[in-house]
Amino acid sequence: MSNDIAAVLRHAWALWRRDRTVLAPLSGLFLFVPQWALLLLLPEAPRIGAGPDQAAAMAAWSDALEQWLAAHGSWYLMAMLLGQYATLAILTVYLARPQPETGAALLRALRLLLRFILAGLLVALPLGMIVLLVMPLPGGLLLAMAPAFYVLGRSCLAGAVICAEAGTGAVAAVKRSWTLTRGRGLAVAVLVGGLTGTGQLAAAMVIAVDHVLKLAGMGNPVTLAVVDAGAAAASWASALALALVQVVLYRRLAR
Repeated sequence: MSNDIAAVLRHAWALWRRDRTVLAPLSGLFLFVPQWALLLLLPEAPRIGAGPDQAAAMAAWSDALEQWLAAHGSWYLMAMLLGQYATLAILTVYLARPQPETGAALLRALRLLLRFILAGLLVALPLGMIVLLVMPLPGGLLLAMAPAFYVLGRSCLAGAVICAEAGTGAVAAVKRSWTLTRGRGLAVAVLVGGLTGTGQLAAAMVIAVDHVLKLAGMGNPVTLAVVDAGAAAASWASALALALVQVVLYRRLAR
Protein backbone atom coordinates (compact mmCIF):
# COMPACT_ATOMS: atom_id res chain seq x y z
CA MET A 1 0.00 0.00 0.00
CA SER A 2 1.33 3.45 -0.87
CA ASN A 3 1.17 5.99 1.92
CA ASP A 4 -1.70 7.76 0.21
CA ILE A 5 -3.79 9.06 3.09
CA ALA A 6 -6.20 10.81 0.75
CA ALA A 7 -6.95 7.54 -1.07
CA VAL A 8 -7.72 5.77 2.21
CA LEU A 9 -10.05 8.57 3.25
CA ARG A 10 -11.79 8.55 -0.14
CA HIS A 11 -12.35 4.81 0.13
CA ALA A 12 -13.73 5.16 3.66
CA TRP A 13 -16.04 7.94 2.46
CA ALA A 14 -17.22 5.69 -0.39
CA LEU A 15 -18.10 2.97 2.13
CA TRP A 16 -20.16 5.48 4.12
CA ARG A 17 -22.02 6.71 1.03
CA ARG A 18 -22.77 3.18 -0.10
CA ASP A 19 -23.75 1.72 3.27
CA ARG A 20 -25.06 4.69 5.26
CA THR A 21 -28.51 3.14 5.60
CA VAL A 22 -26.88 0.46 7.76
CA LEU A 23 -24.06 2.49 9.29
CA ALA A 24 -26.16 5.47 10.37
CA PRO A 25 -28.55 3.62 12.70
CA LEU A 26 -25.86 1.24 13.95
CA SER A 27 -23.31 3.93 14.77
CA GLY A 28 -25.93 6.43 15.85
CA LEU A 29 -27.38 4.11 18.46
CA PHE A 30 -24.07 3.12 20.03
CA LEU A 31 -21.80 6.10 19.31
CA PHE A 32 -23.97 9.22 19.10
CA VAL A 33 -26.80 8.57 21.57
CA PRO A 34 -24.61 7.63 24.60
CA GLN A 35 -22.38 10.68 24.12
CA TRP A 36 -25.35 12.99 23.74
CA ALA A 37 -26.96 11.52 26.86
CA LEU A 38 -23.78 12.09 28.89
CA LEU A 39 -23.62 15.73 27.85
CA LEU A 40 -27.31 16.31 28.46
CA LEU A 41 -27.81 14.49 31.73
CA LEU A 42 -24.53 14.58 33.66
CA PRO A 43 -22.67 17.56 35.11
CA GLU A 44 -19.40 18.67 33.56
CA ALA A 45 -16.16 17.31 34.93
CA PRO A 46 -14.57 19.78 37.38
CA ARG A 47 -12.07 22.24 35.95
CA ILE A 48 -8.81 23.36 37.49
CA GLY A 49 -9.40 26.64 39.28
CA ALA A 50 -7.21 29.69 38.87
CA GLY A 51 -5.42 31.25 41.82
CA PRO A 52 -2.05 32.29 43.22
CA ASP A 53 -1.54 28.94 44.94
CA GLN A 54 -1.37 26.49 42.04
CA ALA A 55 -0.61 23.51 44.30
CA ALA A 56 -3.74 24.16 46.34
CA ALA A 57 -5.78 24.58 43.17
CA MET A 58 -4.50 21.24 41.83
CA ALA A 59 -5.27 19.51 45.14
CA ALA A 60 -8.80 20.93 45.18
CA TRP A 61 -9.33 19.89 41.56
CA SER A 62 -8.03 16.38 42.29
CA ASP A 63 -10.47 15.97 45.18
CA ALA A 64 -13.36 17.31 43.11
CA LEU A 65 -12.46 15.03 40.20
CA GLU A 66 -12.33 12.00 42.49
CA GLN A 67 -15.82 12.77 43.80
CA TRP A 68 -17.11 13.39 40.28
CA LEU A 69 -15.70 10.07 39.04
CA ALA A 70 -17.21 8.22 41.99
CA ALA A 71 -20.61 9.67 41.19
CA HIS A 72 -20.60 9.55 37.40
CA GLY A 73 -17.65 7.47 36.22
CA SER A 74 -19.71 4.31 35.70
CA TRP A 75 -21.89 6.09 33.11
CA TYR A 76 -18.83 7.20 31.16
CA LEU A 77 -17.43 3.67 31.33
CA MET A 78 -20.70 2.32 29.95
CA ALA A 79 -20.64 4.84 27.09
CA MET A 80 -17.05 3.87 26.32
CA LEU A 81 -17.97 0.18 26.19
CA LEU A 82 -20.89 0.90 23.86
CA GLY A 83 -18.55 2.86 21.62
CA GLN A 84 -16.06 0.00 21.54
CA TYR A 85 -18.88 -2.40 20.73
CA ALA A 86 -20.05 -0.18 17.86
CA THR A 87 -16.55 -0.07 16.37
CA LEU A 88 -16.22 -3.83 16.64
CA ALA A 89 -19.67 -4.36 15.08
CA ILE A 90 -18.74 -2.17 12.10
CA LEU A 91 -15.47 -4.06 11.63
CA THR A 92 -17.37 -7.35 11.83
CA VAL A 93 -19.91 -6.27 9.20
CA TYR A 94 -17.11 -5.68 6.69
CA LEU A 95 -14.34 -8.09 7.63
CA ALA A 96 -15.87 -11.26 9.09
CA ARG A 97 -15.97 -14.24 6.75
CA PRO A 98 -18.43 -15.31 5.57
CA GLN A 99 -19.79 -11.77 5.55
CA PRO A 100 -22.64 -11.69 8.08
CA GLU A 101 -25.93 -9.82 8.02
CA THR A 102 -26.17 -6.93 10.44
CA GLY A 103 -27.96 -8.93 13.14
CA ALA A 104 -25.43 -11.75 12.99
CA ALA A 105 -22.60 -9.21 13.02
CA LEU A 106 -23.96 -7.66 16.22
CA LEU A 107 -24.03 -11.05 17.92
CA ARG A 108 -20.57 -11.97 16.74
CA ALA A 109 -19.20 -8.61 17.86
CA LEU A 110 -20.65 -9.24 21.30
CA ARG A 111 -18.77 -12.53 21.51
CA LEU A 112 -15.52 -10.84 20.45
CA LEU A 113 -15.90 -7.77 22.65
CA LEU A 114 -13.87 -9.00 25.63
CA ARG A 115 -10.97 -9.94 23.36
CA PHE A 116 -11.19 -6.55 21.65
CA ILE A 117 -11.16 -4.68 24.96
CA LEU A 118 -8.20 -6.72 26.19
CA ALA A 119 -6.26 -5.84 23.03
CA GLY A 120 -7.01 -2.18 23.69
CA LEU A 121 -5.81 -2.45 27.28
CA LEU A 122 -2.57 -4.10 26.16
CA VAL A 123 -1.88 -0.92 24.19
CA ALA A 124 -3.44 1.68 26.49
CA LEU A 125 -1.87 0.70 29.82
CA PRO A 126 1.83 0.91 28.87
CA LEU A 127 1.09 3.92 26.67
CA GLY A 128 -0.62 5.65 29.59
CA MET A 129 2.41 5.04 31.80
CA ILE A 130 4.70 6.57 29.18
CA VAL A 131 2.45 9.61 28.85
CA LEU A 132 2.36 10.11 32.62
CA LEU A 133 6.17 10.06 32.73
CA VAL A 134 6.51 12.55 29.88
CA MET A 135 3.73 14.98 30.80
CA PRO A 136 5.57 16.72 33.71
CA LEU A 137 8.45 17.67 31.38
CA PRO A 138 8.50 21.07 29.65
CA GLY A 139 6.26 20.78 26.62
CA GLY A 140 5.16 17.41 27.94
CA LEU A 141 1.82 17.40 26.13
CA LEU A 142 3.46 17.82 22.72
CA LEU A 143 6.18 15.33 23.60
CA ALA A 144 3.56 12.76 24.59
CA MET A 145 1.38 13.21 21.50
CA ALA A 146 3.90 11.98 18.95
CA PRO A 147 4.66 8.56 20.52
CA ALA A 148 1.02 8.16 21.55
CA PHE A 149 -0.31 8.60 18.03
CA TYR A 150 2.47 6.43 16.61
CA VAL A 151 1.64 3.54 18.94
CA LEU A 152 -2.09 3.98 18.36
CA GLY A 153 -1.52 3.97 14.63
CA ARG A 154 0.66 0.87 14.62
CA SER A 155 -1.83 -1.03 16.81
CA CYS A 156 -5.05 0.30 15.26
CA LEU A 157 -5.68 -2.85 13.18
CA ALA A 158 -5.89 -5.19 16.18
CA GLY A 159 -9.69 -5.05 16.13
CA ALA A 160 -9.78 -5.67 12.40
CA VAL A 161 -7.52 -8.70 12.86
CA ILE A 162 -9.76 -10.08 15.62
CA CYS A 163 -12.79 -9.79 13.32
CA ALA A 164 -11.19 -11.00 10.10
CA GLU A 165 -8.80 -13.71 11.31
CA ALA A 166 -10.87 -16.15 13.34
CA GLY A 167 -9.37 -17.39 16.58
CA THR A 168 -6.73 -14.68 16.90
CA GLY A 169 -6.15 -13.72 20.52
CA ALA A 170 -5.65 -10.22 21.87
CA VAL A 171 -1.84 -10.38 22.09
CA ALA A 172 -1.51 -11.95 18.66
CA ALA A 173 -3.86 -9.35 17.19
CA VAL A 174 -1.73 -6.47 18.47
CA LYS A 175 1.42 -8.13 17.12
CA ARG A 176 -0.28 -8.75 13.78
CA SER A 177 -1.28 -5.06 13.58
CA TRP A 178 2.34 -4.02 14.08
CA THR A 179 3.38 -6.46 11.36
CA LEU A 180 0.78 -5.15 8.90
CA THR A 181 1.73 -1.52 9.46
CA ARG A 182 5.50 -2.06 9.32
CA GLY A 183 7.11 0.54 7.08
CA ARG A 184 3.95 2.67 7.14
CA GLY A 185 4.00 3.75 10.77
CA LEU A 186 4.26 7.48 10.12
CA ALA A 187 1.45 7.56 7.57
CA VAL A 188 -0.88 5.51 9.76
CA ALA A 189 0.01 7.63 12.80
CA VAL A 190 -0.83 10.81 10.90
CA LEU A 191 -4.12 9.30 9.71
CA VAL A 192 -5.23 8.00 13.11
CA GLY A 193 -3.90 11.01 14.98
CA GLY A 194 -5.51 13.43 12.57
CA LEU A 195 -8.95 11.85 12.80
CA THR A 196 -8.76 11.47 16.57
CA GLY A 197 -7.42 14.96 17.18
CA THR A 198 -9.87 16.62 14.80
CA GLY A 199 -12.84 14.92 16.43
CA GLN A 200 -11.71 15.75 19.94
CA LEU A 201 -10.93 19.36 19.05
CA ALA A 202 -14.30 19.86 17.36
CA ALA A 203 -16.15 18.33 20.30
CA ALA A 204 -14.15 20.42 22.79
CA MET A 205 -14.96 23.62 20.92
CA VAL A 206 -18.68 22.88 20.97
CA ILE A 207 -18.56 21.89 24.65
CA ALA A 208 -16.85 25.22 25.35
CA VAL A 209 -19.86 26.96 23.81
CA ASP A 210 -22.10 24.93 26.12
CA HIS A 211 -20.01 26.03 29.11
CA VAL A 212 -20.15 29.70 28.10
CA LEU A 213 -23.92 29.57 27.63
CA LYS A 214 -24.39 28.09 31.09
CA LEU A 215 -22.12 30.68 32.73
CA ALA A 216 -23.99 33.48 30.96
CA GLY A 217 -27.35 32.15 32.10
CA MET A 218 -28.44 31.59 28.48
CA GLY A 219 -28.60 27.82 28.67
CA ASN A 220 -32.25 27.05 28.06
CA PRO A 221 -32.86 23.29 27.60
CA VAL A 222 -33.54 23.43 23.87
CA THR A 223 -30.40 25.45 23.08
CA LEU A 224 -28.21 23.24 25.26
CA ALA A 225 -29.66 20.09 23.70
CA VAL A 226 -28.79 21.36 20.22
CA VAL A 227 -25.28 22.40 21.27
CA ASP A 228 -24.67 19.09 23.04
CA ALA A 229 -25.92 17.25 19.95
CA GLY A 230 -23.24 19.07 17.96
CA ALA A 231 -20.52 17.92 20.36
CA ALA A 232 -21.82 14.34 20.29
CA ALA A 233 -21.97 14.46 16.48
CA ALA A 234 -18.30 15.49 16.31
CA SER A 235 -17.30 12.51 18.49
CA TRP A 236 -19.58 10.22 16.48
CA ALA A 237 -18.13 11.30 13.12
CA SER A 238 -14.56 10.83 14.34
CA ALA A 239 -15.23 7.36 15.76
CA LEU A 240 -17.13 6.23 12.68
CA ALA A 241 -14.40 7.53 10.36
CA LEU A 242 -11.75 5.68 12.38
CA ALA A 243 -13.72 2.43 12.13
CA LEU A 244 -14.13 2.73 8.36
CA VAL A 245 -10.46 3.69 7.95
CA GLN A 246 -9.50 0.53 9.84
CA VAL A 247 -11.58 -1.50 7.38
CA VAL A 248 -9.87 0.11 4.41
CA LEU A 249 -6.38 -0.20 5.88
CA TYR A 250 -6.82 -3.85 6.78
CA ARG A 251 -8.10 -4.72 3.32
CA ARG A 252 -5.13 -2.98 1.70
CA LEU A 253 -2.42 -4.27 4.01
CA ALA A 254 -3.58 -7.86 4.54
CA ARG A 255 -3.63 -8.77 0.86
